[in-house]
Amino acid sequence: MIPPREVHMKRSTRLLGVLLTSALIAACSSPESAGNDAGAGTGGTSATGGRGSGGGPESGGTTGSGGVVGSGGEPASGGVSGAGGVGTGGSIGTGGSGTGGAAGGGGAAGGGGAVGSGGTGGAGGQPVGPGAGGAAGGGTGGNTAAYNPCPTNGDPCKVLPLGDSITFGINYEGSYRVELFKKAVTASQNITFVGTQTNGPAMAPGTTVPFPMHHEGWSGYTIVQIQGKAAGDVTYAPHMILVHAGTNDTYMSDPSGAPARLSTLVDYLTTTFPNALVVVAKIIPYPAQLANVKLINDSIPAMVQSKVAAGKHVISVDLNTGFQTSTMLSSDGIHPNETGYNWMGDTWYSVVGGLFQ
Repeated sequence: MIPPREVHMKRSTRLLGVLLTSALIAACSSPESAGNDAGAGTGGTSATGGRGSGGGPESGGTTGSGGVVGSGGEPASGGVSGAGGVGTGGSIGTGGSGTGGAAGGGGAAGGGGAVGSGGTGGAGGQPVGPGAGGAAGGGTGGNTAAYNPCPTNGDPCKVLPLGDSITFGINYEGSYRVELFKKAVTASQNITFVGTQTNGPAMAPGTTVPFPMHHEGWSGYTIVQIQGKAAGDVTYAPHMILVHAGTNDTYMSDPSGAPARLSTLVDYLTTTFPNALVVVAKIIPYPAQLANVKLINDSIPAMVQSKVAAGKHVISVDLNTGFQTSTMLSSDGIHPNETGYNWMGDTWYSVVGGLFQ
C-alpha cells in the first residue's frame, strides 16, 4: 500500500507535466509562431519565460512573449506599386516633324519620319528654293526642280549651255544639245538655246524642227575662262544655265583649287542672272585624271546646298555616274562619242525636262 504523502506527490508531478505540456502547445500555435513559419516575423521564440515553478497555474512568463506579429519586412517591400510611371519612354510625338530633306539634300521626298513617326504629320523636308529637300529634283539629280524659271506665256525657255569643248561638241557637232532639244520637241515643249557660239545640225534628228545652234562652249577653257565668257550672255537673259566645267582644270595648274573656282563661277552666275536656274553638272569621266575629276565632283553636292541655303536657284545633275567610258568615249579618251553625247542629253532632260512648257 502506497503511503498518502507519496500518492499526493505523484499526482502533483503528473498535474504539473500536463500543465507544462498545455502551455507549450498553446505557445507553438500562437500567431507569432505562424508568422515565423511564413517567414514574416523574425522576433523571439514562442512562449519564452518561466516554467511555472511552484504554486499557481503557470506563473512566470506571459504566453507568447517574444516576437511582434509579422515582424520582419513590410508588405510589398521592393518598390512602390507601378514604379516607373505611366507611359514612360517618351512623350507623344517624339521623333520630330519630318526631319531630313534639308534644302537641296537630294533625298527622296522628305526623308525622315514616315507620316510623322510619333510626331506631327511627317513634314519631311518641304521645298525651300530650287531642288529643296525631298521635292522632285532636290539638289543632286531629281526629275524636276522646285523653282521653274521658264515662261508660261508661250515664249520659249531660253537655255544657255555653258562649258568647254564637251559643250562645244568635239567629234559630234551639237554635243548633248542635240538629244536634249530632240527630247523637248518630241514632248511638244518650247525651248531654244542661246550663246555667242554656234554649231550643230540644221535640223534636230528625227524631227522637222530647225536646231537652235547657239551655245557658250569653248574648247580648252578652264573654269575661270568660262566665267569670263559668260559675261557676254547678259543680253540673252537666259532662263536656265547648264554648266559642265572643270575638265581642263584637272590637268592644268592647281587642280586642287578647282572646287573653289567652280563655286565662284556659280556665285557669278546667280548674281549676274538672278532669275535663272543654274544647273551644275558632275563632269563626265576622264580616265587620265580620275582623281582630280573625283575631287571636283565630290565638292559639288555641298557647294550646291550652300547656294540653296543662301536663297540661290541652283541644282545639280550627275553626268558621271552611269557614263560608260568603254562605249561612250571617243578614241581621244576625253570627249564623248555620239552615244555618250546622247546619254548626256537624256540625263540633262531627266532633270530639267519637266520645267519646259
